Amino acid sequence: MTVTAKEMMLEAMAQLEQVNMTEAQSLLESRQVALLDIREKVEFDAGHIDGAEHISRGLLEFMIESHPKFSDRALPVLVYCKSGGRSALAGATLKRMGFQRVLNLEGGFDAWTQGQNIPEGMAD
Repeated sequence: MTVTAKEMMLEAMAQLEQVNMTEAQSLLESRQVALLDIREKVEFDAGHIDGAEHISRGLLEFMIESHPKFSDRALPVLVYCKSGGRSALAGATLKRMGFQRVLNLEGGFDAWTQGQNIPEGMAD
């Protein structure tokens, strides 16, 4: 049986808590969540959410285990990408790797920059 990328993304999203921008801001302010940007490095360098750690999706499985910010698998992880699809797939991977609470930022960095009224690429 084959599946499409969209089907894989929807399946992954169903495994995660979807968090809107307001909820994400509250979590980040409480410092009770680790923030993970899984976009490519060029995307991260062009702009990212303040406090985000960067591990591109292609290296996630290899890099996450040795990253000190993600050593506690009980600590919630808020994952984002450009629009929410790649982060859903990455989040499902994190769940499979034993991370207990993985949250996906609805709409990704695009929604964050629009909600913050910051031109894309200008957030850091």
